[in-house]
Amino acid sequence: MKKYFEYEDIKTLHSYAFDLNEEELTNLFNKQLDKFKNEINSYELNLKDPEEAIKNAQVKVDSTKAAYERAKEDTKIVIKPEDKKVKEKLENDLKAAYERAQEELKESQEAVKQLESDIQLTINYIKDFANETYSVSTEINEKIFNWLFFKPWNLETFEQIEKCYELINDKNSFLGELEEFADENNLTSFSDFCIEEEYKKVEDLLEIIDEDLQENGLETKYHFDLISDLNKRHESDYVRINAYYNGFSKIKQADGTEIEEVYDDKEIKELYKHYIIEEFVNDLNN
Repeated sequence: MKKYFEYEDIKTLHSYAFDLNEEELTNLFNKQLDKFKNEINSYELNLKDPEEAIKNAQVKVDSTKAAYERAKEDTKIVIKPEDKKVKEKLENDLKAAYERAQEELKESQEAVKQLESDIQLTINYIKDFANETYSVSTEINEKIFNWLFFKPWNLETFEQIEKCYELINDKNSFLGELEEFADENNLTSFSDFCIEEEYKKVEDLLEIIDEDLQENGLETKYHFDLISDLNKRHESDYVRINAYYNGFSKIKQADGTEIEEVYDDKEIKELYKHYIIEEFVNDLNN
């Protein structure tokens, strides 16, 4: 079997390979790549054997070209006027067959080049992933690793995994980048994330409270301490409210202390990024 990967190419992934030794790990990656190559042949390129397709097309070109040349020679024979249309049809048919064979040959050659390019691109992706696992959590790496071993490979997913790693390693991701990644992979949008996780922008929440105050006055369901706390925050901050206590939700720290769930623009983007990345890697293996 042709060796595409050596252990050195993927050594940083080894810690996620359970009890596999170096040879087993390398062989499994190469087997997956062979399966991927077959997928490309069968579905993307629609060529069971690209090299054979080229040979067959070349034979067709040679034979039709020879037939075309013979037909041209045959037309030098004096023929009756009523046979002229027959001669022209034969000549045109052979010429069309020759041109089709040439086109098939060209398509086959381009298909083989594309196949070779796709295989090399896949190898490059795997090597890049191996280098990018250092700064990524074990949980995420394991889920990506499981996809690499047990799921059919495709270039679109490789591209999205690469984007996933880039987002993880980018400490200053723009919200637009996160939403683009979410949209490309049918993940939760930022607005839906805020709804699902009950994060509300201070500016929006103050408007809601103001409307409730105008409608219900002192009978408002919002505690005045909550209103006071909100007014101390920046309007662009996000908060999560504990309806039971009528105040900010709190998170318990490792040391037992509690902090209020109030997040600035950068912090809420980081929460959203972690959310969609977890969603993405979970979807890989579903």
